[in-house]
Amino acid sequence: MKRLYQSWPARNRFQCGGRLIAGPDRLYFYLALSFIVVPFIIACGFIWPYLFVRLGWYVVIAPLVGYILLGLASIVFMLLTRYRDPGIIPRGLEFSHNPDNPWDYERKKPPETIKINVHGENLRIKYCDTCHIYRPPRAIHCSVCNNCVERFDHHYILLHPPFASSSLLSSSLLFALYVLTRGLLIP
Repeated sequence: MKRLYQSWPARNRFQCGGRLIAGPDRLYFYLALSFIVVPFIIACGFIWPYLFVRLGWYVVIAPLVGYILLGLASIVFMLLTRYRDPGIIPRGLEFSHNPDNPWDYERKKPPETIKINVHGENLRIKYCDTCHIYRPPRAIHCSVCNNCVERFDHHYILLHPPFASSSLLSSSLLFALYVLTRGLLIP
């Protein structure tokens, strides 16, 4: 029996038996990851040993522990941002129509937009022809992933998930960590 992620109609990549979901392009992610890992390894292999010899271990140990913790936290938050579900809305069922008759498709196709009343306020929601659902407000169809995503903001090219409500915390922590690291290292 096939699991849902094995027959997923979008362009996402799944790992760990469907528990992790990522965008379709891996190259930019590996490039961004190397921008963190390579300087981290170079510093641990060359700069910190030199500082141990030059200044002594008792002076260098606290900054080294902080450096290692910041480096590992950067990698962890980057992986969380990359592999967290960005709020993908499940697809609906395609309506049946005769593919040989274009009038049959137009007749059975759901309306482009409908109005709904939420807490006394009229909202217009749109139908997605690809996902076969009416999208909630602020949701949009992502052309890169080929999914409808809740509260879509933008695609971050280096990590390649769409930023949405569920990945916002880890991506915000990653950004805050970068700002903190830059503030500590560059006076």
